Amino acid sequence: MSSKDKSTIKFAVGSPDNIQSCIWIMWVHKNSVYLGAKTFLGVFKVSLHESETSNVWRIAFVKELKRDDNESDRLIKRWERPGEFAPGWTPSVAILISSIEAAHPIKKTKIDDSRIKWFIPQIKEKRLIFKVLFSKPGITENGLKHIMTSSDQLVGRLLKKNGEAAWLIMREEDLTPTEKRKIEDVMEKTKINLKAGSSKDSIGEARALLVVSEDIPTITTQPKIIDIELGKENVYIDAVRD
Repeated sequence: MSSKDKSTIKFAVGSPDNIQSCIWIMWVHKNSVYLGAKTFLGVFKVSLHESETSNVWRIAFVKELKRDDNESDRLIKRWERPGEFAPGWTPSVAILISSIEAAHPIKKTKIDDSRIKWFIPQIKEKRLIFKVLFSKPGITENGLKHIMTSSDQLVGRLLKKNGEAAWLIMREEDLTPTEKRKIEDVMEKTKINLKAGSSKDSIGEARALLVVSEDIPTITTQPKIIDIELGKENVYIDAVRD
């Protein structure tokens, strides 16, 4: 079995010595596909379900979190599986890796995992976007070529129990002005609070995830999750009290 047909795909931007994104994990269980960032898997994930009675897709906080409202408080986005954008092909969620660097970067922790597929960081004002696409049973990599652009790169493929395939495609594009504003807003307003006596150098990773979506997603406006770097400027240490 090739690496494209395994049940899990791990991917990230940068290198083991200089990671510049979250480590993202995509996996399949029966006819459902899941996607999440390793650091946030305990609290956040994407669930792309399919059954005979329901094709509801969700971006939500995980069930294990204790909340006053056990359902609505967990939900970030819920939408129905859209139609095909091309014969046999259905779009879904995308992951956008921001190219905007923090003013004072946090020292990166070296990553030792040979299963991660690494991608070269994009230059400023560009973005890498990883798109999850579904194909009907029987469509091969040759069929994928008909919907790919010259800048697209196949990251991997997962097979569902019903014969459909979930494809992960990477594309480099220009960062839009709207995306740039949203990213800069998150970088400006996000605060990481540490206890008094802590050091900013004690943080091994600091990133934020922003879900961007239309109220009712369409075939061409499926939700995306923006992976944003934070820096020491986002870290606040509580004052020492007598």
